[in-house]
Amino acid sequence: MHDYRAIFLDIDGTLTQPGHSAPPVSAVVAIESARRLGRRVFLCTGRCEAMLKPLLHCADFDGYVASSGGLVVVGSRDVFDCPMTPQEQAHVLTALSANGVFRTVQTRRGAYCDEGFRDFLRARDVQNGSSELLRWREDGERVRLWVMDPAHPIVEGLEDHFDLPIEETYGEHFDIPKPDDLIFVSWVPGGEVFRSGCAWHRGLGRVFYFQPGHETCPSYYDKNVQRVIANAVHWAYRPRPVYQYVTGHTGALNGENVGKR
Repeated sequence: MHDYRAIFLDIDGTLTQPGHSAPPVSAVVAIESARRLGRRVFLCTGRCEAMLKPLLHCADFDGYVASSGGLVVVGSRDVFDCPMTPQEQAHVLTALSANGVFRTVQTRRGAYCDEGFRDFLRARDVQNGSSELLRWREDGERVRLWVMDPAHPIVEGLEDHFDLPIEETYGEHFDIPKPDDLIFVSWVPGGEVFRSGCAWHRGLGRVFYFQPGHETCPSYYDKNVQRVIANAVHWAYRPRPVYQYVTGHTGALNGENVGKR
């Protein structure tokens, strides 16, 4: 029985640094060291095979998992390749087109989107529509998050603002339901602003949206981000069973009759 030990590496934020398409020398050295110790090293990504070619020339990998598991290659051998059938592809593309949805198709050779998709996004930007796709960028810019509701429990322990040195950039207009509580607004040196912390009350539930965090940005290591997440968990947590919020009665259920008729 073989004792295979393998390392699977994501790309963005794991193998490559923000804003770079090639791994740093330190990563290449680490991969070579692991392979000398008998470890097998694989890429594991949602990217298609064609998008991996530059990385495959930077270091010696034992294979890769591409297209979110749709293609698995070990050495030069295809272990698993599961493309859509022509019938499945035609069915899906026809359904999307009939409903006015732009389509992106990923193959081993590359990724392709509908003609006119970029023009559509530009038009929506001019019309103040769903433009966050255009105003998103991954340049590793500094972002400043301003606290908009200092009395809200989610911002307990924070100053009036905090900075993240490397973060994705998003800009308004952001097509979301109007928040019940606007907690954070972000600003970047490029001039964009973004509602980066929003809360809603839905029935007995509570929902919090917080923008910072991505595999290419170390935001989750920031003490302020960690405090926000912890505060949000405590804020959203409802310590009593739902039926108690509805009836106010704490003895409606007990261990003797739960699940019994």
